[in-house]
Amino acid sequence: MVLLAGTGDHLRVRAMPRLPDAPLLRPLRRAAAVSADSPELAAAKQLLDAAKDQGFRFQRIAPGPDGPLRGIRQTPEFLDELYLAGFWTPDSCTAIRRRRCALIVPGGLPVTARVVGDALSVLHTVVTDWACSS
Repeated sequence: MVLLAGTGDHLRVRAMPRLPDAPLLRPLRRAAAVSADSPELAAAKQLLDAAKDQGFRFQRIAPGPDGPLRGIRQTPEFLDELYLAGFWTPDSCTAIRRRRCALIVPGGLPVTARVVGDALSVLHTVVTDWACSS
């Protein structure tokens, strides 16, 4: 068994007795994933969290950690759909805003806004321009 503890810039690992010849405390560098995020990736993660806070529910629609995401948010006025595929590929992400109405409309709800672009531009538009007032 291994215990982790950290202060400042270093993590310390404590090896439990079942690990022979292991040092009791050993400093480690911070996880590479934390510091390896580019500013664009960090911004995309923050925008994705903001979209979740605004009511979007996301699901991965293909296997793997980098599979495309589909997000849906339903409000009394709108049905918003978000599709995030290749995060840095131009025109790989899409968002559609449909106005909800009490009538059954042939062909589905009318589209009031559509955004196509990379993940940052689509997420930014959805989080800032399509923000819910409720």
